[in-house]
Amino acid sequence: MKRARTITIFLTTGNPNGIKKLEVSNRIIRAYVIPRIKISDIKNFPELTQPALYLLLDKDGEKAYIGESENFYDRIKNHDQNKDFWDTAVAFIAKDKSLEKGDVKYLESVAVESSLDAKRIEMINKTIPPKNSLHEFKIPTIEEFFEDIKLLTTTLGYSIFDKIQTEGLNENQLWYLKGKNTEARATYSESGFTVLAGSLINIIPVPSFSSNFPKEALEREAKILINAKKESEYSYKLFNNITFSSVSRASGFCLGRASNGWLDWKNSANKSMDEVMRKGPIK
Repeated sequence: MKRARTITIFLTTGNPNGIKKLEVSNRIIRAYVIPRIKISDIKNFPELTQPALYLLLDKDGEKAYIGESENFYDRIKNHDQNKDFWDTAVAFIAKDKSLEKGDVKYLESVAVESSLDAKRIEMINKTIPPKNSLHEFKIPTIEEFFEDIKLLTTTLGYSIFDKIQTEGLNENQLWYLKGKNTEARATYSESGFTVLAGSLINIIPVPSFSSNFPKEALEREAKILINAKKESEYSYKLFNNITFSSVSRASGFCLGRASNGWLDWKNSANKSMDEVMRKGPIK
């Protein structure tokens, strides 16, 4: 059962776009959120030279890399020179300095496995690092630490570890999209709008899609490459769930054209999301 939690966010310079610290009440975890443009400022935080699990994320939160380091400060300077895709780093350390090199290596294995299993965003990590040996007394503590990592990551708006539950969905939890060479199913939750594996999507977008929405068109191609296979001359079939930040981005992806998802996604009674969720009666 979920329980209420208190999370404190500290703006280290008073600037909401600067480096932030996050803590969970009565837990040893501390997270640093570091915009890439502020990398030079981490020298002001000596505790970032200790062992850490860290995430590198692109600006849209749709691509990520997970790593570990005995000295986060040294490692992130290296990534600043050698990895181009990322805009934000999130480092997780222990306030009491109790995390050791072996602990963060174990955390890296657990975190990569969880992210690849969730299939929420594109991971730079493609293989799961081997899980090193820890004393059996220590494993529960480290796994609890990872639960706190998941909590803070989701709080920051990055659903890397949140696996969408698709088994046992009933008709009231499903939305349908039909169009040219398209027959898709999706579900909507607090984690986002998820187009489900098995959905058929249009192979060829309309010409104006690429010219009017070049960024979305490129993202569509990238998502199709790693999440779909050709089903017919006209349709791709998804073999992974794909979560979107908006219902319209999801429908545009499936149809290959501009779309108002609130009108195009419909339930089993053929009522649009707009009718059901925005115009329904207040009870």
